[in-house]
Amino acid sequence: MFGGLPLVVNTLITLGSLIVLVGSADYAISRAILVARRYRVSPLIIGTTLVAISTSLAELVVNLAATFSGAPTSIVIGNVLGSNMANIGVGLGIAAIITPLRTATLVIEREFVLYFAVTALMTGLALSGAVNRYEGGILVVCFVIVLYLIYQYARRGQAEVPAAVEDEGETDHVVSPILIVEVVLALVALVVAAEVLVEAVSGIARAAGVSDYIIGVTIVGIGTSLPEIATSIQAARRDQVDLVLGNVFGSNVFNICIALGLPASIRVVPVPASAVRDLYFLNSFGLVVVFILLGEYPFLGRNKVIGAWGGGLIVAVYVGYLAFKVATGA
Repeated sequence: MFGGLPLVVNTLITLGSLIVLVGSADYAISRAILVARRYRVSPLIIGTTLVAISTSLAELVVNLAATFSGAPTSIVIGNVLGSNMANIGVGLGIAAIITPLRTATLVIEREFVLYFAVTALMTGLALSGAVNRYEGGILVVCFVIVLYLIYQYARRGQAEVPAAVEDEGETDHVVSPILIVEVVLALVALVVAAEVLVEAVSGIARAAGVSDYIIGVTIVGIGTSLPEIATSIQAARRDQVDLVLGNVFGSNVFNICIALGLPASIRVVPVPASAVRDLYFLNSFGLVVVFILLGEYPFLGRNKVIGAWGGGLIVAVYVGYLAFKVATGA
């Protein structure tokens, strides 16, 4: 869309998109917190469902566009892997630098298990060299199962959440179903801003002769995950740790099951050798986060806490791997 525009114009579009992105994320988080309070639902559940699914729409839109346009579908798997790595490496890492991420045992037992389960399933399917229609359908069904499990978690935890509390001038007529519409509209603005940003930066990259898969796993992957990243950072600034964790891991599950599964159920998605290497890294990256989270270290943090040093290590691992991919083109 913006490939033929001058570099200065693309730069201005990029900066404008970033401003909209950050503003929309901040507003969406403030509304999502009120939704959680009003309906006595854990912020972790809100983050895993409403916020995570909405902020991941960018990945789904880009992948479906590639599927129906007849373009090479290698960008589909690249986008999913790139986005999931960015969600952890930037969204989780920077959030931990801003505020310590203190997790409960429930997070480890539920969200982490679901994330690692669907990641392992994607890895097993991708090792054959492609994700076919039948396998794509399996991923979509898995997402329905995940939603059902999250619904059960919400019902069990609903009684534990304190009743709604008025928040700084918020009245009953404001804390209503209209609030959900406000959250959705803010998240739509996030997705649109991310799409414009991806188009502007991709135009610059293609002009520089970068390959489709590298664009997918780096620029498109990072760009489409910007709503999740912006939302996680703004949630961390508000000390809403549960929203950070729910958004990151919920988005990653959605990306695997829907952003990959739905396009694959329509058209076979090939998995190049470089994507398999990225899959190994994504699985290893998740283990790094678990080791930081569950261990006791002098600098990295206490058990069930990811501190600033741990967040810095997560960001460093991600940036190092990204630099390796760009340098080698692998």
